[in-house]
Amino acid sequence: MDLSEGLAGWTDWDGAAFVVGRSLGVFNETETFTQVKRVFWTNNPLGNALHEVLVQLTAAGVLERRDEPDDIQFRWHGRTPHRFSGLTPAPTGCGRVRVVRRARTSACRTFSLRQRR
Repeated sequence: MDLSEGLAGWTDWDGAAFVVGRSLGVFNETETFTQVKRVFWTNNPLGNALHEVLVQLTAAGVLERRDEPDDIQFRWHGRTPHRFSGLTPAPTGCGRVRVVRRARTSACRTFSLRQRR
């Protein structure tokens, strides 16, 4: 499921987390929300991680969030920021990529990439 299609309209936080899980392949297309709702309605690592993905995508401007009418809801922002906006990749060799963020701070992060075989 494409995330932009699944979150085209305002969706309650738990349904939005389900859509994120589906788009990541955590839940397959045959599983319904009702079958996996315990993941979102209990305190557990998977449910917490999927909710954090929503929060981070909102912070990045990919999703919008509102706290009404009854619950926290998310939807696709409609205009996607450029995938690498503000980021400059600089290879450091050995399967590692150093990403330098161009912003008010000069923070650098290094990510380890798995090599596909």
